[in-house]
Amino acid sequence: MRGQTSVEYLVLLSALLVLVATLSSSVLDTSEKGLKKTLYLSQAGSASRAIASALEEVVSGGEGSVRTVTVSLKERWNLELRENEVRVEVLWGREELVVVSPCGYGFRARLLHLPAGSYPVIVGWPGDVENARLENGKIYLYVEPREGIG
Repeated sequence: MRGQTSVEYLVLLSALLVLVATLSSSVLDTSEKGLKKTLYLSQAGSASRAIASALEEVVSGGEGSVRTVTVSLKERWNLELRENEVRVEVLWGREELVVVSPCGYGFRARLLHLPAGSYPVIVGWPGDVENARLENGKIYLYVEPREGIG
């Protein structure tokens, strides 16, 4: 009788431990995903705000102005410039985490599927071109405001 009771307690204790381990693993996984999502959104927000600020500073500085900011993201990402906004999209698994910052100046340009990492973003007003490009690990954003802006 004692042996049977001991075995029953061991089986019950084992089942309880498996249940606790499963629940703990699930909670930790959910918590880790939430932390990563918060980190990636924070990085995207910092990048979006820094680029929008640099664009506005260059436009207000006039032709010949240049401003460099550094952005860092730990996942693949997209940069999209639209009229009056800078959009940074972090490509995380099957999710797309998006942060948009308003900007007094903007033009239509996209840089897609940028690898994770740190990038100097050089924003300039050379006076004869408006584009966005990635070259040698640097992002170049050239503005050419229309009449009445800047």
